Amino acid sequence: MDAVRQVTGLRTTTDHIPVHGMLDPDILTRMMRDARATPAQIRLAMPAIIEAAQTLYVQRCPDLSGKVCPGVRTLLDRLERASEVLVLGMPDGPPVPVLCMRDNRLDPLEWKQATAGLPELAEPRLVPWEDVPRTATWKVQRVEFREKLLGKESGPGTGRWT
Repeated sequence: MDAVRQVTGLRTTTDHIPVHGMLDPDILTRMMRDARATPAQIRLAMPAIIEAAQTLYVQRCPDLSGKVCPGVRTLLDRLERASEVLVLGMPDGPPVPVLCMRDNRLDPLEWKQATAGLPELAEPRLVPWEDVPRTATWKVQRVEFREKLLGKESGPGTGRWT
């Protein structure tokens, strides 16, 4: 919000926007649209907003390099054929694990062993790696992916799993 205000002067908010990470152009676009910016204004300001946001992030946030959600790391370690693991929190139930398996298969026993000792998870969803929507920097577009996989009404979760 501060980066958008710094670059454009717009007062924005993330209220009612399912925010899943900083520097996501989709979130920034929606914030600016909600503040009545035109598509042309958004396109023009976006590079400067991202640069300002990166600077603010480095100034304000602790170093998180090498840190991963503990449950995701465990699943990656236990599922040898997994190329990627995402956990999508749900507001009314356990989080949904999304697995990109190298051969697009998951044996039920393999899943049971991989999740032993972890908090409750919904049934896993298998998605080919190439079907996961990504930004130009290969970051998963979680909002788009969640809506595509689980529907628009799924919404973000509570964060209790991790």
